[in-house]
Amino acid sequence: MNKWYNKLQYGTMLLMAAAMPISWRFGLYVALLLATVSVVKMVAERRIWNSALDWRLRIPLYAIILYWLMIVVSVLFSANTASAWQVVGRKAGLIIFPLCFLLADTSYLNAKYLRGLGYALLASVCGVFLYFFGIAVVGMIGGASWAAVSVSYVFDPRHHTYTALYMTIAIVFVLHEMSTRWNEMKVWQKVLMAVSLTVCMFYLMIVNSRAGVLSLWIVVIGYVLYMVLFCKQWKCALLVALLFAGVLLGMKFLGHTDRVEQTVESVSGGEGDARIQIYKSALHTAKEMPVVGYGAGDYYQSFSEISDKENNGYVAANIHNQYLETLLSVGVIGLIPFLIWLFYPLWLAWRRKSPNLFLLLMLEGVVMFNLLFESMLERQMGLLFIGYLLSVIVLILSMEENKFGRVRKS
Repeated sequence: MNKWYNKLQYGTMLLMAAAMPISWRFGLYVALLLATVSVVKMVAERRIWNSALDWRLRIPLYAIILYWLMIVVSVLFSANTASAWQVVGRKAGLIIFPLCFLLADTSYLNAKYLRGLGYALLASVCGVFLYFFGIAVVGMIGGASWAAVSVSYVFDPRHHTYTALYMTIAIVFVLHEMSTRWNEMKVWQKVLMAVSLTVCMFYLMIVNSRAGVLSLWIVVIGYVLYMVLFCKQWKCALLVALLFAGVLLGMKFLGHTDRVEQTVESVSGGEGDARIQIYKSALHTAKEMPVVGYGAGDYYQSFSEISDKENNGYVAANIHNQYLETLLSVGVIGLIPFLIWLFYPLWLAWRRKSPNLFLLLMLEGVVMFNLLFESMLERQMGLLFIGYLLSVIVLILSMEENKFGRVRKS
């Protein structure tokens, strides 16, 4: 009976990994399904706790729940309670994953199962790319130019920062597979890895997210060095470098705009970046209410008033920085559990000398870097993905340890 419930829970986790790059609504429905399955599994097994997680691994999961509870509490001192409750409801999906993994047993998960989650995400990202690429080809057959169909929001109409995050995480997974399992792979598997890596990099460049492109550079350079210095995979590292160079040259040949170059040119030319002004206004706003913030319903109004004065009437639609957004809405007392949720798993992996330390460093690093440039927990696209990803990171750490706290073979 347990095996059946394990398969049902794992199947839903696979569906969750595949659903998010397709549609945030689909992802939300699957998240609710995962919660239902986990509760059914918990009741059927008569085990209301996850014995696979020791108290240290529960800390980041508790932290995310505490972060959400801080948002709920902020409703009490928000003047605009209707807006505050909307924020509470929008972010409620964030606590689905920690509750699922805290209550329902996951001790059956091993490296093979967790790799399956990576392959589900990769297949979904590549499938979405083929869908939009097919539409682009049809458009070009109809007479449109490549430049017309490949511009951001045309090739893929969804928000480029969030879709770039999906692809960057998929790229991290592929590079991890290549660096650790290259010698075990058959020829067709190596070809599949190379093709999927090329597709993901090409897709990321097309959606044209500055944070995404910078993340791609960091991840590729980091993994090439890791392959050479630690894995001794010289051929694999050379292949990755050549594929990356090929994608860059291909994008240059196609005349695709590089937003990173535009940003460098504008800053060096003395024009500055509008987001720097946004961040300054956000920091000035935070100084007025640093401890508890302005509340989920009021913080944006307070920010917009100061931004309006400081930036000659310009007010951004959002603050484009999740750390500052959190500080403004729930203050330092809300920012602390938010940072624990982000940083603690990585610190724990370093303390325990995790064999997956570099993988976790890349996954966490990509998330934390993107949070600097986008308020990702203000949209379901980013909220569901980051919540699920960081919960899976906890599962990776739980897979590695036994009751003596040592890394176990899987």
